[in-house]
Amino acid sequence: MILDLGWSMPSDLLSAGCIIAELYSGEILFATHDNTEHLALMERLLGPFPRVMLDRSEMARHIFDSRGRHRWERILAADSVEHVRQMPSLEEFVNKAKRLSGLGELLRSLLEIDPCQRANASMALRSKFCSL
Repeated sequence: MILDLGWSMPSDLLSAGCIIAELYSGEILFATHDNTEHLALMERLLGPFPRVMLDRSEMARHIFDSRGRHRWERILAADSVEHVRQMPSLEEFVNKAKRLSGLGELLRSLLEIDPCQRANASMALRSKFCSL
């Protein structure tokens, strides 16, 4: 939605993944009201955005460099840069969730930036976590 690429069912599944992560951690996953900072937090947690998504987004041209990396360290205010630096990678986040069987697998499948690669609802419901 932030990249103005429209809404689709996978958007809701990404949101579901965020909510599940927030329920687990007790904190908002992407704690910001700024779109540029939000995209930086997403990239930090989830990895790079697919080039095809960035190429279709007018907004991305102002935020991402020619290699498809967010320019957050150059365009965000110092307090925002520090906030983004504190965001763990998904693997670091998931490693804390190992005690909950299957949670990491579920989060990896739902928190996939590329909507074409993201789990659909049926796949998520078949995950080890949902079948406990």
